[in-house]
Amino acid sequence: MAVMAVLCFLFLVFVCSSDYRMLRKNLPLANVFLTNDGLIINEKPYPAEQIEEVAFMPVRHALNKLPAYFVEITTRDGAAFYFLEKNMGWNFESPTIKVLNQHPLFSSKTKEKSESSEGFSAFKKQKQS
Repeated sequence: MAVMAVLCFLFLVFVCSSDYRMLRKNLPLANVFLTNDGLIINEKPYPAEQIEEVAFMPVRHALNKLPAYFVEITTRDGAAFYFLEKNMGWNFESPTIKVLNQHPLFSSKTKEKSESSEGFSAFKKQKQS
């Protein structure tokens, strides 16, 4: 019984660590700052006109348990940037999207994507910059 419990625990650790490694390898997270007239992404300024869309994306990992919350920023030139969202509020609303909805330049560019059931491997298909 103890051997079976140890094997199950090792399998769980393997699945979680492989999902995490896939995420780190295929999805470099961006540093994003909001300014009055645009965003600064990885120390490069992007005016609001160059931002195509800002989307909130919940993604469940391989074990289909608690989701991770990401924000995807796509630019007009086809680049996509991702960063981890803060913890959700009591009303399950994205704090980043809430702030951007109140910003006059970004209120029409925000949206919420449906939850991905492919886990972190869904990011492997995305075009990275």
